[in-house]
Amino acid sequence: MHNNLSGYHQIYLTRSQLLAGLNAKINWQSGWEYIFEIDMTPEDLETELGIVFEESFDALDNLRVARIEVSSGSQYTLVSYNGRPANGTLVEADLSDIVREDDLIGEFTKATRIEMSRITWRAPTVVPWPRPELALDSTLNQ
Repeated sequence: MHNNLSGYHQIYLTRSQLLAGLNAKINWQSGWEYIFEIDMTPEDLETELGIVFEESFDALDNLRVARIEVSSGSQYTLVSYNGRPANGTLVEADLSDIVREDDLIGEFTKATRIEMSRITWRAPTVVPWPRPELALDSTLNQ
């Protein structure tokens, strides 16, 4: 378990969880959704933060996954799809408490000391958008 001064530690998925894939009930709790993406690869995250990724899969593709817990008890799953052309890592969290969506992002970036400027995509349901220049064009959704 990696623990640093930033206020998080890694939660390692069991072999059973990894072999079952992320879509399995033991891994995918209701309310969990991708909330943003950071412009860091799993290798970057391991080098800079000591977060170790492991191989697994879901219905879309093979992937690399890591899970961390911050000091408040909130957990985040970091996912990087093997066949995805973009170099980045998706971050998901439990959004069952819809009011906390924006708090979850701030909590993650504070705990990991990842700059908000490293966020390259943010789920449209998470408001307010901190970087309007990256917001999706609203005409695309019509």
